[in-house]
This record gives sequence, C-alpha cells and structure tokens, in this order.
Amino acid sequence: MLKLNYKTNKKGFSLIEILIAIGFFMLIFSSVSFFAVDALRASQNSRKRIAATLFIQETVNALSLNKAELWNYVVDNTATGPKHMAYNPATDKYDIVDGVTIKNDITISFVIDYINRDGFGAIVEVGGTRDLRTREIAFTGSWTDITGNSNSIQSSTLINDWETLTWKETTQADFTSGTTGTDTVVVNNSGGEIRLASALYNNWCNPLQSLTSYDLPGQGVAQSIAATPGKAYAGTGANSSSYTFTSVTITDTNPPVVNVLDTFDGYKANGIFGDPTYGYLATDNNAEEVVIIDISTNNFTKVGWFGASGSTDAEAVYVVDNVGYMTQGNKLRTFNLTSTAGSRAQLGTVTLSGTGTDIVVIGSYAYVSIAGATNEMEIYNVSNPASMSRVAWADINGQAASDLFVSADGNRVYIGTNSSTTQREFFIINTTSKSGSRPTIASYESNGMSVKGLTVIDNKAILVGSGGEEYQVVNVATETAPVRCGGMNIDSGLNGVASVNEASGNVYSYVISNDATTEFKVIKGGQGGGDANGVGYVSSGTYLSSVFDTTKTNMVYYLLEWIATVPTGTSLRFQMRSGSTSDLTAQPWYGPDGTASTYFTVSGNDYLPAASLNDRYIQYQALLTSDTVSTPLLQEIKLSYQEP
Repeated sequence: MLKLNYKTNKKGFSLIEILIAIGFFMLIFSSVSFFAVDALRASQNSRKRIAATLFIQETVNALSLNKAELWNYVVDNTATGPKHMAYNPATDKYDIVDGVTIKNDITISFVIDYINRDGFGAIVEVGGTRDLRTREIAFTGSWTDITGNSNSIQSSTLINDWETLTWKETTQADFTSGTTGTDTVVVNNSGGEIRLASALYNNWCNPLQSLTSYDLPGQGVAQSIAATPGKAYAGTGANSSSYTFTSVTITDTNPPVVNVLDTFDGYKANGIFGDPTYGYLATDNNAEEVVIIDISTNNFTKVGWFGASGSTDAEAVYVVDNVGYMTQGNKLRTFNLTSTAGSRAQLGTVTLSGTGTDIVVIGSYAYVSIAGATNEMEIYNVSNPASMSRVAWADINGQAASDLFVSADGNRVYIGTNSSTTQREFFIINTTSKSGSRPTIASYESNGMSVKGLTVIDNKAILVGSGGEEYQVVNVATETAPVRCGGMNIDSGLNGVASVNEASGNVYSYVISNDATTEFKVIKGGQGGGDANGVGYVSSGTYLSSVFDTTKTNMVYYLLEWIATVPTGTSLRFQMRSGSTSDLTAQPWYGPDGTASTYFTVSGNDYLPAASLNDRYIQYQALLTSDTVSTPLLQEIKLSYQEP
C-alpha cells in the first residue's frame, strides 16, 4: 500500500513587510490629506480674494462719492498713512477714517499719495512736478489663510478734482471788468492780457531823447540862468535886445510845456539868483550893481538894490539867510537883506585873488570860482558876513574858472574852466576840510569845450559851453574816474545850465544858448531804462481783479493757476482776499501761508489757506515787475473752489 506524505507550505508576513505596508499606507493617506488641505486653502483664498476685491471696490465707490462731495477730504488725507471708509449715519455720508478696517477677517485699507508729472504730462516716479489736482490711491486687502500664511491683493487708481468749480478770466472783457490798479493795462494781443504800462525812460546820457527848445521874448541872448521846481529865470547880459529878466513856468509833463510868466527890463544881467518871491540881478549899473525885483506876482517890479563902491560890474549874486553875496571884479561883498526894500547896506567886503565869476554859499562858507589868478577856486569863512576871511583854495590848471557847483554838504566842489590844449577843463575838488590848499580828486578832458556853466544831478555832471561838443554829460558816480556818458552838439554855443528835481521825482536840466530863436532848452533827465530809445515798461505795477461772487456763504478754495509769459528779469506773483460782502477793500491780502508776507509764484503749486480764505466773495491781485525792457504778460487765470 502506497502512502502519500503531504507537506503544507504556509508562510506569515514579516515585520519588515508590515512596516513597509504601513509606510505605503501613510504616504497614500498623507498625500490624499495634503491635496485635500491645499484644495481647501485654495478655495478659501479664492473666496477671500473675491471678497477682498469686492470690499476694495466698495471702498473705491465710497471714496468717489466722498471726493464728489468735497475734494478737500482727499486733500486733507493725502500722505497721512493708512485710511479706510466708514459710514456716518448722522450725515448719511462716508468719511475717510484713520487706520484699517476688518470685514469678514479681511483687513481693508488705502493710502492717498501725490503724483508727479514730467513736462509732457506723463506720470513719473522720480523728478517732475507735483500735480495737486490728482492723487494716486493704493488699496490693500489682506487676510491669513488656514495654514497661517499671509495673503493680500493690491490695486491702485487715480482720482482728480474734475468736479470742483472754476472761476476763470482769460478774455479782454474778463480783465477789463476789474480795475487796472496802478501802472498796469489790459491789452488784446491774442484775446486779452494784462501787462505793465508803457514808459519812456529818460536818460541824462541821451539828452537828444527829450530835448525841447523854446524862444524867449526879445531878440537878445540869455547869459545866466537859475531855477526852482516848476520855474526858471533867465537873464541877459550880452546885449540890450532882450529883457533883463524873464521868468518862465515849466510843466512837469512829457513833453514839458514852457510859458512866460513875466519879464523885467532896464539892465543887463551878468548873473541872477531867484527864489519864489524875489529875483536878484547882478548888473552893469554902477549905482545898482544888484537889483532886487518882486516876482511873487505878475508885473515884476524893482523893490530894492545894492550899490557897491567902484565902477566894476557885478558878476554873480547869491542870497541866503537875509544876507546877499555878490562878486564885483576881485571883490566879494555882502549886503543886508533883512528887508528887500530900497537901498541895501553893505555888510562887509574881502579881496579875492582874481575876478569872482560865480559864488555859492553853503553854511558858514562861500565858494567862489576865480578867473585871472593862480587859484581857480577859493573858500571864505562867512560866519560873520561883516568880517570874511579866506580859509582854503585850489590851483587846478591855470585857466579862467567860469562856474562851479557845490555839493549840499559842502564837501565837494565841481568846477569848470576855459579850454586848454595842455590841461583838462573839469575838476572835482575835495573840500571836506576848509583849510589850506584843497586837493583835486579827479579831472576830465572836455575836448575843446570852454566850460561856461555846469550842474551836478543824479551823479551826472552836466557841462555846457562853447567849442567842441557844447553839451556834455559826465558820470561822476565813481568820482576818482569821471567819464563821459553822453552829449550833443549845439553849434551856437551854450551859456549856462541849471538843474531841478521836481516833487514827482522827475529831473530836468534847463539850458540857455546863443541862438536867439531857441535860446531856452529843457532836457528831461533820468537814469535810463527801456530799449536803446528809452522805450519800455514801468518798473512795477499792480492789477486788481473784479470781485467774484460764488453765491454761497462758505467756500473752500483750492488752487490758483495761471498762464503767463514771464521773461527773465521780470516777475509775476499773486495774493488773494475774501469776505462776506462784495466790498473787500478792508480785507487783508494773503499768500499761501495765510499771511500778507507771502505770494503765489508758481501756477498750481500751493493750496489756498483755508483758514484765511473761506468767504463768499473773493478777489486776486497780480503784482508785476519788469527790467524796464520786458514785461510779464498774464493771459489766463483760474481758481478752483467748492461749497462744503
């Protein structure tokens, strides 16, 4: 019998196999879990992103409504950190509030910031000019997901103030509705502009620019001249064909108008002195070397005289403090003028080195120009007119001195002499000290002209005479280096010159010539300006606009902007004022800092100060300056505003 023997091959899992199996299971389980969590996170973030986007859009809408209500809300919250929008039930409006807000675990905020634009209007990150009418608003929505990671979305938008109102002036009609202020005009070069008023700038160095000639009565030739504001006095000593003394009035206009006030005759006058009441004539009359006439009214009449001893003619006369001074040959005499009536008594006399051709008295000293002696100028102490004494002198060129001018303080003497082929003819002498020989500061060559008269005004010495260029203007601003700056030829020759400074500030020289038909000449002087012909613009002016009515009680004013041409060397600036009534004359002007000491100088660069300017009525003033050649030209101006 056959017996079969079976062996069963049974086998269990080893520990290693079990661990591997578990590992595979865990891997599969964790992968499934990871994908499940990631899917959940992605789903949540997607929902949060959508929610954040909606919240940001709500904020944009609320901000737009807010901006439409008042641009100032945006302005006040610019560059001040994170903000959010909050509904205000009391006003039924949204307010801009500091900080962030949280909605459904999403943090919402925005930041308002400035933008800059380049010259083409493009927004730039660096450089450019700040655009105060536009803001960039950067929005952020952020949250933390289920894994603890931070997430956010950002967006940005630009908003501007297009819903603000504008007051604009740009046409000629707009500008003429205001007042021209001072020295400004409204013109119509291309629709309407404001500029400075035109001006003609007179210049001592360009005398032909403003020369006016006039024929004095009679056929004689005037030899001497004196002047006070608005008046000039001419005396003849060359012949008997003219009046002894002629008084004229000169209007301070452009051109000046000359009218004869009155005349006086009967003598030859070698020199004259005038004040508003009396004229004093140095004559050739041996009994009446000085004649006193009343010129306070028409029909000039002789009221007094001074008869000096000897037969020599009087050459020059000067009056100050009730004392008359006259030169007669080589004598300097004084006479009593406590009264001007009748014969005047001599007070004193002193002998000069030569013939005294002219005399000026300043304080206690008489300054005399001398001919025919070594000294061309001498100074006498006249503190006691009855006992005068020479204290100082100057020897300059050996030529006869004809005329002199003394500075108001007595520290400078300007003196002219006859022409010399080897010496100069005009000298500036230092007379600060009134003792001994006085030094010459500088001299000037007149190039063939014999000086017969001179005056000094505005740092210009005006020399007149015969030969060479008969009218010469010398700039003595740098007194150590006088230099000619202008002149003109008057071939008939000139005999004298006087200068005046009118109350208006206008300055003139009055000249007498040998031409019997145009012997009196008026030349308006000045420091120059404008173009080569003196044509230009006033140095400064102000334009006042009309008063604008916003029709609302309280206003918020934002930007003042303008279009203008402002050449180099000129300026244009603005100030504003407002008030509750249309009469703003009592209201102060304000600049960008809310004070009267500052000005708006760059278009659209500064907000108007809200605390100072907030009333219904508003006005601007434009202040313009020129370099006298060019003027600013204001073409358009506009003001943006809103009612709060």
